[in-house]
Amino acid sequence: MTTSLLPVLAEVLPLALGIALSPLPLVAGVVVPLSPHGAARGFALLAGRLLGVLAVVGVVTALAEYLAEVGGGDASAGVGWARLLLGLVLMVLGVLKWAKRPRGDDAEKPPRWMASLESLSGPRAFGLGFLLSVANPKELAFGAGAGLVIGSSLTGWGPSVAAVAVFGVLACVTVALPPAAVLFGGERARPALGEVRRWLIRNTATISAIVLLFFGAILISNAFA
Repeated sequence: MTTSLLPVLAEVLPLALGIALSPLPLVAGVVVPLSPHGAARGFALLAGRLLGVLAVVGVVTALAEYLAEVGGGDASAGVGWARLLLGLVLMVLGVLKWAKRPRGDDAEKPPRWMASLESLSGPRAFGLGFLLSVANPKELAFGAGAGLVIGSSLTGWGPSVAAVAVFGVLACVTVALPPAAVLFGGERARPALGEVRRWLIRNTATISAIVLLFFGAILISNAFA
Protein backbone atom coordinates (compact mmCIF):
# COMPACT_ATOMS: atom_id res chain seq x y z
CA MET A 1 0.00 0.00 0.00
CA THR A 2 1.11 3.58 -0.61
CA THR A 3 0.24 7.18 0.19
CA SER A 4 0.82 8.37 -3.39
CA LEU A 5 -2.47 9.76 -4.63
CA LEU A 6 -1.85 10.49 -8.32
CA PRO A 7 -1.12 6.91 -9.49
CA VAL A 8 -4.29 5.69 -7.78
CA LEU A 9 -6.37 8.44 -9.38
CA ALA A 10 -4.92 7.52 -12.76
CA GLU A 11 -5.94 3.91 -12.16
CA VAL A 12 -9.54 4.71 -11.22
CA LEU A 13 -10.00 7.41 -13.88
CA PRO A 14 -11.43 4.94 -16.45
CA LEU A 15 -14.01 3.80 -13.88
CA ALA A 16 -15.01 7.41 -13.17
CA LEU A 17 -15.38 7.89 -16.91
CA GLY A 18 -17.57 4.80 -17.07
CA ILE A 19 -19.93 6.30 -14.48
CA ALA A 20 -19.83 9.70 -16.19
CA LEU A 21 -20.92 8.09 -19.47
CA SER A 22 -23.70 6.00 -17.95
CA PRO A 23 -26.66 6.67 -20.28
CA LEU A 24 -29.59 6.86 -17.82
CA PRO A 25 -28.02 9.60 -15.66
CA LEU A 26 -26.90 11.34 -18.85
CA VAL A 27 -30.47 11.39 -20.16
CA ALA A 28 -31.87 12.54 -16.81
CA GLY A 29 -29.12 15.15 -16.54
CA VAL A 30 -30.18 16.66 -19.87
CA VAL A 31 -33.98 16.34 -19.57
CA VAL A 32 -34.41 17.68 -16.02
CA PRO A 33 -32.65 21.04 -16.71
CA LEU A 34 -34.95 21.56 -19.70
CA SER A 35 -38.01 21.60 -17.39
CA PRO A 36 -39.35 24.74 -15.64
CA HIS A 37 -36.90 25.85 -12.94
CA GLY A 38 -34.60 23.38 -14.64
CA ALA A 39 -31.26 24.67 -13.37
CA ALA A 40 -32.23 24.27 -9.70
CA ARG A 41 -33.72 20.83 -10.30
CA GLY A 42 -30.70 19.83 -12.35
CA PHE A 43 -28.38 20.73 -9.49
CA ALA A 44 -30.64 18.79 -7.10
CA LEU A 45 -30.24 15.77 -9.39
CA LEU A 46 -26.48 16.35 -9.37
CA ALA A 47 -26.37 16.53 -5.56
CA GLY A 48 -28.23 13.25 -5.20
CA ARG A 49 -26.03 11.55 -7.76
CA LEU A 50 -22.83 12.80 -6.17
CA LEU A 51 -23.98 11.63 -2.73
CA GLY A 52 -24.82 8.19 -4.12
CA VAL A 53 -21.48 7.79 -5.89
CA LEU A 54 -19.57 8.89 -2.79
CA ALA A 55 -21.56 6.48 -0.63
CA VAL A 56 -20.87 3.46 -2.84
CA VAL A 57 -17.18 4.20 -3.37
CA GLY A 58 -16.66 5.23 0.25
CA VAL A 59 -18.20 2.07 1.71
CA VAL A 60 -16.19 -0.23 -0.57
CA THR A 61 -13.00 1.76 0.09
CA ALA A 62 -13.45 1.37 3.85
CA LEU A 63 -14.13 -2.35 3.44
CA ALA A 64 -11.07 -2.84 1.22
CA GLU A 65 -8.87 -0.99 3.72
CA TYR A 66 -10.18 -3.16 6.55
CA LEU A 67 -9.54 -6.36 4.61
CA ALA A 68 -6.03 -5.15 3.76
CA GLU A 69 -5.32 -4.52 7.44
CA VAL A 70 -6.69 -7.92 8.45
CA GLY A 71 -4.62 -9.57 5.74
CA GLY A 72 -1.44 -7.87 6.90
CA GLY A 73 -1.51 -5.17 4.24
CA ASP A 74 -1.44 -7.56 1.27
CA ALA A 75 -4.86 -7.93 -0.30
CA SER A 76 -3.66 -7.88 -3.90
CA ALA A 77 -4.86 -11.39 -4.74
CA GLY A 78 -8.35 -10.78 -3.36
CA VAL A 79 -8.58 -7.41 -5.10
CA GLY A 80 -7.46 -9.01 -8.36
CA TRP A 81 -10.17 -11.66 -8.22
CA ALA A 82 -12.75 -9.01 -7.30
CA ARG A 83 -11.73 -6.89 -10.31
CA LEU A 84 -11.93 -9.96 -12.54
CA LEU A 85 -15.43 -10.76 -11.29
CA LEU A 86 -16.63 -7.18 -11.72
CA GLY A 87 -15.14 -7.06 -15.20
CA LEU A 88 -16.93 -10.26 -16.21
CA VAL A 89 -20.21 -8.90 -14.82
CA LEU A 90 -19.83 -5.74 -16.89
CA MET A 91 -19.00 -7.73 -20.02
CA VAL A 92 -22.10 -9.91 -19.60
CA LEU A 93 -24.29 -6.86 -19.01
CA GLY A 94 -22.78 -5.23 -22.10
CA VAL A 95 -23.53 -8.23 -24.31
CA LEU A 96 -27.13 -8.39 -23.04
CA LYS A 97 -27.61 -4.66 -23.56
CA TRP A 98 -26.26 -4.90 -27.12
CA ALA A 99 -28.52 -7.84 -27.95
CA LYS A 100 -31.61 -6.06 -26.62
CA ARG A 101 -30.92 -2.62 -28.08
CA PRO A 102 -33.89 -1.12 -30.00
CA ARG A 103 -33.62 -0.93 -33.77
CA GLY A 104 -35.29 1.08 -36.52
CA ASP A 105 -38.24 3.23 -35.49
CA ASP A 106 -38.15 1.92 -31.91
CA ALA A 107 -34.80 3.65 -31.41
CA GLU A 108 -36.42 7.03 -32.14
CA LYS A 109 -39.17 6.71 -29.52
CA PRO A 110 -38.55 8.39 -26.14
CA PRO A 111 -38.96 5.96 -23.21
CA ARG A 112 -42.19 6.41 -21.27
CA TRP A 113 -40.34 7.27 -18.08
CA MET A 114 -38.65 10.24 -19.75
CA ALA A 115 -41.84 12.31 -19.76
CA SER A 116 -42.03 12.07 -15.96
CA LEU A 117 -38.57 13.66 -15.63
CA GLU A 118 -39.91 16.98 -16.91
CA SER A 119 -42.24 17.35 -13.92
CA LEU A 120 -39.86 16.31 -11.14
CA SER A 121 -39.70 18.50 -8.06
CA GLY A 122 -36.36 19.38 -6.50
CA PRO A 123 -36.54 16.70 -3.75
CA ARG A 124 -37.64 14.07 -6.28
CA ALA A 125 -34.78 15.03 -8.58
CA PHE A 126 -32.38 14.63 -5.65
CA GLY A 127 -33.85 11.22 -4.86
CA LEU A 128 -33.62 10.14 -8.49
CA GLY A 129 -29.96 11.16 -8.65
CA PHE A 130 -29.20 9.13 -5.54
CA LEU A 131 -31.17 6.13 -6.81
CA LEU A 132 -29.40 6.14 -10.17
CA SER A 133 -26.09 5.80 -8.31
CA VAL A 134 -26.92 3.12 -5.74
CA ALA A 135 -29.62 0.96 -7.37
CA ASN A 136 -28.08 0.36 -10.80
CA PRO A 137 -25.88 -2.78 -11.13
CA LYS A 138 -23.64 -1.06 -13.67
CA GLU A 139 -23.06 1.93 -11.41
CA LEU A 140 -22.41 -0.34 -8.43
CA ALA A 141 -19.85 -2.36 -10.39
CA PHE A 142 -17.92 0.75 -11.45
CA GLY A 143 -18.08 2.26 -7.96
CA ALA A 144 -17.09 -0.99 -6.27
CA GLY A 145 -14.14 -1.38 -8.64
CA ALA A 146 -12.92 2.11 -7.76
CA GLY A 147 -13.38 1.50 -4.05
CA LEU A 148 -11.35 -1.70 -4.24
CA VAL A 149 -8.49 0.10 -5.96
CA ILE A 150 -8.51 3.05 -3.56
CA GLY A 151 -8.92 1.01 -0.38
CA SER A 152 -6.25 -1.53 -1.29
CA SER A 153 -3.73 1.01 -2.59
CA LEU A 154 -3.73 3.98 -0.21
CA THR A 155 -2.58 4.16 3.40
CA GLY A 156 -4.39 6.51 5.76
CA TRP A 157 -7.82 8.12 5.73
CA GLY A 158 -6.62 11.44 4.35
CA PRO A 159 -5.47 10.19 0.94
CA SER A 160 -8.41 7.78 0.74
CA VAL A 161 -10.98 10.50 1.41
CA ALA A 162 -9.29 12.76 -1.13
CA ALA A 163 -9.30 10.00 -3.75
CA VAL A 164 -12.97 9.20 -3.16
CA ALA A 165 -13.89 12.90 -3.38
CA VAL A 166 -11.96 13.45 -6.62
CA PHE A 167 -13.46 10.29 -8.09
CA GLY A 168 -16.99 11.46 -7.22
CA VAL A 169 -16.46 14.84 -8.86
CA LEU A 170 -15.07 13.29 -12.05
CA ALA A 171 -17.85 10.70 -12.19
CA CYS A 172 -20.58 13.34 -11.93
CA VAL A 173 -19.17 16.04 -14.19
CA THR A 174 -21.44 15.12 -17.13
CA VAL A 175 -24.55 15.60 -14.97
CA ALA A 176 -23.20 18.97 -13.79
CA LEU A 177 -22.73 20.46 -17.26
CA PRO A 178 -26.41 20.73 -18.44
CA PRO A 179 -27.76 22.67 -15.41
CA ALA A 180 -24.67 24.87 -15.49
CA ALA A 181 -25.36 25.56 -19.18
CA VAL A 182 -28.98 26.50 -18.41
CA LEU A 183 -27.95 28.64 -15.43
CA PHE A 184 -25.34 30.65 -17.32
CA GLY A 185 -26.61 30.33 -20.88
CA GLY A 186 -30.34 30.68 -20.26
CA GLU A 187 -32.59 30.16 -23.26
CA ARG A 188 -29.60 30.05 -25.61
CA ALA A 189 -28.56 26.70 -24.12
CA ARG A 190 -31.92 24.98 -24.60
CA PRO A 191 -31.72 24.23 -28.34
CA ALA A 192 -28.32 22.59 -27.93
CA LEU A 193 -29.54 20.53 -24.98
CA GLY A 194 -32.58 19.53 -27.01
CA GLU A 195 -30.30 18.17 -29.74
CA VAL A 196 -28.27 16.27 -27.17
CA ARG A 197 -31.50 14.84 -25.74
CA ARG A 198 -32.63 13.55 -29.13
CA TRP A 199 -29.22 12.04 -29.83
CA LEU A 200 -29.18 10.26 -26.48
CA ILE A 201 -32.66 8.82 -27.09
CA ARG A 202 -31.46 7.27 -30.36
CA ASN A 203 -28.20 5.92 -28.97
CA THR A 204 -28.72 5.20 -25.26
CA ALA A 205 -28.65 1.40 -25.53
CA THR A 206 -25.65 1.41 -27.88
CA ILE A 207 -23.68 3.76 -25.62
CA SER A 208 -24.51 1.64 -22.60
CA ALA A 209 -23.36 -1.58 -24.29
CA ILE A 210 -20.09 -0.04 -25.52
CA VAL A 211 -19.31 1.49 -22.11
CA LEU A 212 -19.97 -1.80 -20.31
CA LEU A 213 -17.89 -3.88 -22.72
CA PHE A 214 -15.00 -1.42 -22.83
CA PHE A 215 -14.64 -0.86 -19.10
CA GLY A 216 -15.34 -4.50 -18.32
CA ALA A 217 -12.37 -5.35 -20.53
CA ILE A 218 -10.25 -2.77 -18.68
CA LEU A 219 -11.09 -4.32 -15.30
CA ILE A 220 -10.30 -7.81 -16.56
CA SER A 221 -6.99 -6.76 -18.13
CA ASN A 222 -5.94 -4.98 -14.91
CA ALA A 223 -7.18 -7.70 -12.56
CA PHE A 224 -3.74 -9.03 -11.69
CA ALA A 225 -1.56 -6.31 -13.19
